[in-house]
Amino acid sequence: MSTGTFQYQDEAERLSIEAAIAFVAEMRQLAQTAPVGQVISLCEGQALD
Repeated sequence: MSTGTFQYQDEAERLSIEAAIAFVAEMRQLAQTAPVGQVISLCEGQALD
């Protein structure tokens, strides 16, 4: 696993960065486990929620 350093101006920015990283990880996991032919629709549905 890679690590990185992020600079942020305030707590709201820090929380947004953490939320974005969690979102990408969630989408990746969903895409990897989705049945064939359903990746886009499942990820789109999750993103819209």
